[in-house]
Amino acid sequence: MRVLYIAMWFEALARLDDRSVATVALLWGADPASLELVNHGINVVYRGKAHDRAIYLRFTHLALRDQEHLALPVDFLCHAAACGAPVCTPLKSVNSRFIEEVWQGEDLFLATAILGVPGQPIDPAQAHAALLHEWGYALGLLHTAAETYVQRLGTVSHHWERQWAHIRPYLESDATLLAEYQAITAWTKTLPIVDFGLCHADFRAANCLWDGERVWIIDFDEPTYCWFAYDMARALMEFSDLELEERRRKMEWLLKGYGTARPFNPDPVLEMGWFVRMRTLLMYAWGFEDGAGTNKLASGMGSGHYLERIRNPLVW
Repeated sequence: MRVLYIAMWFEALARLDDRSVATVALLWGADPASLELVNHGINVVYRGKAHDRAIYLRFTHLALRDQEHLALPVDFLCHAAACGAPVCTPLKSVNSRFIEEVWQGEDLFLATAILGVPGQPIDPAQAHAALLHEWGYALGLLHTAAETYVQRLGTVSHHWERQWAHIRPYLESDATLLAEYQAITAWTKTLPIVDFGLCHADFRAANCLWDGERVWIIDFDEPTYCWFAYDMARALMEFSDLELEERRRKMEWLLKGYGTARPFNPDPVLEMGWFVRMRTLLMYAWGFEDGAGTNKLASGMGSGHYLERIRNPLVW
């Protein structure tokens, strides 16, 4: 993951104008008048209609993500959809391309499009047994697809070891953080490379839509090669504020659903707490701005919450 000034992201994306958006909409057969801005964060995302189907147009800037970086998520999504995983399918433009370029003065924006899927983001507070079963089942289907995925496109930077090495400088000034980093690093060296492949890597409730019968997985911005349990751990973090008995009940329902889609190695599952610790430390470190060695923590990143979990890891 490329850590950049948060201000740089928003400054670059803020330069995208309506004319460029309309131009891209036509490339996917969408009516520019139907477009509605639904997100302005890591990407700029519009929802619209094309041939009576809901589609989502996603924009980034070349300075933030290049064609090679976008190629892997698109390629993996195409494979996962073909394997029957419940994901948002990429769409080709009228030029038969998955990624389109749009110049706007000296700025080069990159656009992709996906087919809309039904449902609303999962509300962890309302996650009952049936929903959790389907949530786990959806993840199992995704990982089943990942087992047969052979990377043809994209960059090798989508790997947990690269991300892990990248965050160390942000932790070295604090003995507690560095000790946690070293402990997790030592633990990863004990894990066999099984149940390992391309993960969603941000498998949180907001990136999973529940339509009352099925869970659909969206927002494949940073798929990452890691142990599959890493995705499950991210889902479980949604229940970190619950008591141990209730946390384990949620995990049991998720794992039962997952197990109906694919078998899993019990060893990483038994150490789920370690994967939660790994993800927590990553999320804490990602809150730092990459600025001239200042190691200044960006505001609004939930740093206090993550720091408490780092100092007092939960038992799972």
